[in-house]
Amino acid sequence: MFMFCLGAKADPIAICIDNQSHPPYFYLDKDGTMQILLKMSAAKIGLELAFHPVPAKRCLEEVRTGVSDATGAVAITPLSQSVAVFPLRNG
Repeated sequence: MFMFCLGAKADPIAICIDNQSHPPYFYLDKDGTMQILLKMSAAKIGLELAFHPVPAKRCLEEVRTGVSDATGAVAITPLSQSVAVFPLRNG
């Protein structure tokens, strides 16, 4: 889930994605379904997104250190759980 704050026009939101395509969600050479949905949602509230591919571990490090504002898709692993919170089915 992404949270956007409304306000003055800001720089594009930097979203790192894995440097390997994950069809049909993310592609490197075109927009996948998640890229399209995120862009449509951002456009509705006047925000711009900038996707950039990096290796998955580097992407998590970029989010942890604030280099990237978000990541598009992350597997639930011990490493990703140290950076992000995942919703639980019953809690």
